[in-house]
Parts: sequence; C-alpha cells; structure tokens
Amino acid sequence: MTYGQEEESVQERELEREPEWPDEGLPLGAERRRELARRVREGKTVIRKSDRVREQRVQGLNRYYTASELTDTVPTRWKCFTNEVRQHSGRHTHQGGPVIYVVKGRGYSIVDGVRMDWEAGDILMIPVKVGGVEHQHFNADDSEPAVWCAFNYHAYKDALDPQIKQKAANADWKGKREIIPDEHEHGFD
Repeated sequence: MTYGQEEESVQERELEREPEWPDEGLPLGAERRRELARRVREGKTVIRKSDRVREQRVQGLNRYYTASELTDTVPTRWKCFTNEVRQHSGRHTHQGGPVIYVVKGRGYSIVDGVRMDWEAGDILMIPVKVGGVEHQHFNADDSEPAVWCAFNYHAYKDALDPQIKQKAANADWKGKREIIPDEHEHGFD
C-alpha cells in the first residue's frame, strides 16, 4: 500500500472466551476480571461528546471521556478530558505526566513558577516529577474561553503519587460540582 491509499479493515470484538488478564504483580479478583472481560466485549471504543456531560469542578469546566469511574468504555489506563478555561483553572500539584492538546484559543500555564504560552494546535506537556508539579492554566482572551484536551496515563499516578494537592479553585467554582448544559457552551467543534 502506498501513501494516501486506504485499506478497509474490520475487526470483530466478539470473544469466544473471557480474555486472560496478566497480573503484572497486582492481584485481580475474579469479579474484577469478569468486569474487565465484559468491558472488552461490550465497552465503547468511540466516545461521543454527546455521551458525556460537562461538569463545573474545582479545576474547571470539564468533560470526562475516559476515567476510572466511567465503566462503559473498553478498559484503559488513560484519563481523557476537556477543560474549558474561561479565566483560569484551579492551581494544583500532582506527579505530572499529562499531555495537553490545545483545541481552541490561546493562553498560558504556570508550571513550577515558569510561564508557558500556548495556542490552538499546540501540545503542552506537564513533566513527570516525584513530589509533584505545581501548575495552573490561564485564558489569554477575554472574549472567548480556551479549550484543551488532556491525556493522562495513570501508570505515572499509580507509580509515583496518586494525590492531587489542591492549592486554589478555578474562577467559576461555587463550592460543589454541577452539570452545565451544552446550550451554555461556547463551542469548539
């Protein structure tokens, strides 16, 4: 096949038996193995924006596509979410590791005291550091929010430090999580 040609490939997800899950040194109970096998067979492989709600959280206005508490997808160790930064996100410290793709807008992040400017199409990488990386994200445009999508591999979190230490809330935080309907969205797609 040469560049530009497409090859159609269809893979059936039907399994004759439950897959074997390697322990990798971590014991998995029978119930957990059955749940993972079910997710391999039945879990979503395409997660649509309409499948998820936007939530105002302490870090910002987020839409989680994959996360440990979302069990309707195939198993993954990745947390993937969008953040609509109107003024600024919450300031917090964790072990680092996220890769952030800027979907819309422009802004900057303060990462361990260093300013990093970004705009739509850029990738921002929060370094992995034992003891954590303090960071906060800011929108540089008063007329519309910046939107980015974070991809966070949980092996870093599990291996180094699972704690997020919250230092300050985002500008729109009202003290509790709330669902924000899409009709109030500034749109990015």
